[in-house]
Amino acid sequence: MTVLLCCLLVGNYVITFYCYHRLKHVKTLIDTRFAMTIALTGTGMVSVITGMLFFFLLQQFYFAIVVSALLGMIVGFTFGSIVNLNAFYIGGITGFIQGTMGSMLGVPVLSFHDGSHHEDRSHYLMASFDGMLSLSLFGTILVFITMMLLVYALKV
Repeated sequence: MTVLLCCLLVGNYVITFYCYHRLKHVKTLIDTRFAMTIALTGTGMVSVITGMLFFFLLQQFYFAIVVSALLGMIVGFTFGSIVNLNAFYIGGITGFIQGTMGSMLGVPVLSFHDGSHHEDRSHYLMASFDGMLSLSLFGTILVFITMMLLVYALKV
């Protein structure tokens, strides 16, 4: 399970790097309004899913929140730096907030099924694994769709 979550995390960052690389090459075509859209949408989606995946992977929950918030800020600053300083600031703030929100999104998945009333805790563990897997795959698909729509928006 840990290997799959790590692969999804790396996959999210590969998709993000591809989108950043494509947008960086055509930065002269990007106006201020589209730069804000990139900084808010791309950063927000990646930071939420990264925060959720780090919350699933790391056992220290406070450390997971701090790491996901810092990585969200880095992604936000990176996407915001494509065009101007306003998008740079907005991307960093959005990345920080969405990174912490992603960790909050992962909490109900791990605590929804209370295993205290079960004699056999395997049902609790399987329900938690199913929730983590389905939400992680769904989030990765959303990141892929969002990044490809951002790249496609330049062609339209």
